[in-house]
Amino acid sequence: MALGFEAAGGRCVGAVEIDAAAARTFAHNFGHDNPVIFGGPESGDVNQLLVPELLAGLRAQPQVVVGGPPCQGFSRIGRAKQMSLIEDDHQVMAGARNPERNLLYKYFLGVVGAARPEAFVMENVPGMREMQGIDMTMRIRNEAQALGYNVRCFLLNAAWYGVPQNRWRIFFVGLRRDLGARAIPEPPPRTHLVSAAPPEGMSVPDNDWFLWGPKIPVVDEPAPVVSVREAFEDLPVLRSDEHPRQARGQESLRMPYRTPGGYFSQFMRQWQGRASGDEVSDNWYRMNTRDFDTFEGMAHGDRYPEALTISVRRFRDRLVALGKRAPRPGEAAYEELKKEIVPPYRNDAFADKWRKLVPSEPSWTLTAHLSKDTYSHIHYDSRQARTITIREAARLQSFPDAFEFLGNNGQRYQQIGNAVPPLLARAIATQLFKQLAELRTSAKAATSRWA
Repeated sequence: MALGFEAAGGRCVGAVEIDAAAARTFAHNFGHDNPVIFGGPESGDVNQLLVPELLAGLRAQPQVVVGGPPCQGFSRIGRAKQMSLIEDDHQVMAGARNPERNLLYKYFLGVVGAARPEAFVMENVPGMREMQGIDMTMRIRNEAQALGYNVRCFLLNAAWYGVPQNRWRIFFVGLRRDLGARAIPEPPPRTHLVSAAPPEGMSVPDNDWFLWGPKIPVVDEPAPVVSVREAFEDLPVLRSDEHPRQARGQESLRMPYRTPGGYFSQFMRQWQGRASGDEVSDNWYRMNTRDFDTFEGMAHGDRYPEALTISVRRFRDRLVALGKRAPRPGEAAYEELKKEIVPPYRNDAFADKWRKLVPSEPSWTLTAHLSKDTYSHIHYDSRQARTITIREAARLQSFPDAFEFLGNNGQRYQQIGNAVPPLLARAIATQLFKQLAELRTSAKAATSRWA
């Protein structure tokens, strides 16, 4: 979010981040503006950080407050394990120390209520509309409106704004009511040609404050969607059978670009104020020799059931090749050979656990589960036969190549999967800053007439 707002002309004055590695990454990339960072499990825990302490520590009064309170409780993934909303709605605003992750948005609103910025932007997952029969979007909007803001929710797809990824998120945008009668948030117009249909299985309300799909305007000449191939076309070729530069401690070793690349690639390399030079970092991917040949045999779009079929066939082919020397079922050697080739997961659950990217289309959503494994995003190039690198994941989120991630490799993937795509944040910020400028001009003109 901060990177996108910076690209639109903003400057970050402070940040709160409970994850220590993410806080280090933030400081590393935004240190030039000297923001005050409350980071790590102690300083960055909003359950321990009082709002007055936070605001007093900033070097400037924030004009816009942006954030994304933890959303695991609202996600459709693993929701059965996370159904726990506190019924007490009164532990709100300044200094509320509420450990329930689903209600941390209240701390965000506490900052808004105390700082009284001109505007705020809060991001979350679409699943928050249906939480134990509660529409959390309406609940949050009502609480924010009570603070003196006109609030709208925008259901946006990152691919609409040049991100090579279909990623749906809800954004709450509020404008302070005293800015004038025209202080009604407007959504950023779509700039790329992508379907406006909502996520599968999601119902969307029909009102004037929750905007989605056809209600999001389109620029006069929208650009074609950005594909995975365009996102990767200039990055180094890393063949799984060569295992280049995979030694421990070499994760950030820089490598030269292989081609000049197209518009998107050049944009990622020449991001405003963050040019990357002639080399790129984070060319690291997970090594699992068991599955490389299976990756190679998968077709674009194939998922785990197809991958399992391929690996079983590979196992049978190996037995045939061994001939009389092949171990028999029930023998330890048989099971050991099978383990070397066939993954042990069930075929009737989590079909998307494995999935091979389609080069001509945007990617599907990246999630924080990348920290555990990257099999949900297998490289489309069968000659490389591997999962995506840290840098490729960053490209799918539209992070510029000069942006560097700190922490171990799992932490780097997690930071990328948790992020708001910078190009999406930039689109929101550009529209918001445009509106604020118009409101200030109108207010100045009105004051001048009165004088």
